[in-house]
Amino acid sequence: MEKYDLEQLTGKTISFGTDYDNLAVANVAFKLINGKIFALGCVPKGATKNDVGAGKECGVAWDSTTDFMVFESESEYAQWMKEFEDE
Repeated sequence: MEKYDLEQLTGKTISFGTDYDNLAVANVAFKLINGKIFALGCVPKGATKNDVGAGKECGVAWDSTTDFMVFESESEYAQWMKEFEDE
């Protein structure tokens, strides 16, 4: 498995898994808020039913992340989601 540092992940679209849910974030930027690192960006197209959340600002605390998948772009993520849903 490839190892990442936060700088390498900046600008990517990432699907984050936590103990409770999954959240995809497009155009990720990392910011320290109240002593915690957050991955901030927008909900990508294809991440929510009928794209109701597409374009909304969102974020996930890095320390709550249990797993993640990295996509080079929002369009790559949308294609992956489409293929996943078609199965």
